[in-house]
Amino acid sequence: MENSICNNQRCIASISRIDNLLAQAREVDMLVVYSLTHAGNISDINHQLRPNPTDPIVKSNVDKFYKTDLEDILQKNHIRTVIVTGYAANGAVLHTATAAAFRGFHVVVPVDGMSAVNPYAEQYTAWHMLNSPGTRNQAVLTKTDFIVFTPF
Repeated sequence: MENSICNNQRCIASISRIDNLLAQAREVDMLVVYSLTHAGNISDINHQLRPNPTDPIVKSNVDKFYKTDLEDILQKNHIRTVIVTGYAANGAVLHTATAAAFRGFHVVVPVDGMSAVNPYAEQYTAWHMLNSPGTRNQAVLTKTDFIVFTPF
């Protein structure tokens, strides 16, 4: 959620939901990986969602696996399920979640943790995740309130 692109009401409304999810994940020491656009900078991440110094950060186009070490980070940490949130539902959320599914990860997309310029882009992303041959057996749509983290 870079401030330079998260500047409309739909995106801003999702920040508190993602922040709550992030707090829960941190309580159980879950790995949190951040991503930036090519032009993005850590200082541009919304202040509520800023990374901890040890959080990995990848920087890429809409597919955050593309030319990054995201897959290695996840594999080294024995991650099998990813939760994808963010702005540009039809960009980074859609393409990163799809790339994760193609790599065999289980994908969870909280619909209230993704946003776009208009509701159609969000609706399309949700439809694609549930219906595309590459994602429909790997993806689950939910809401942030329905995600529960348990410590190992």
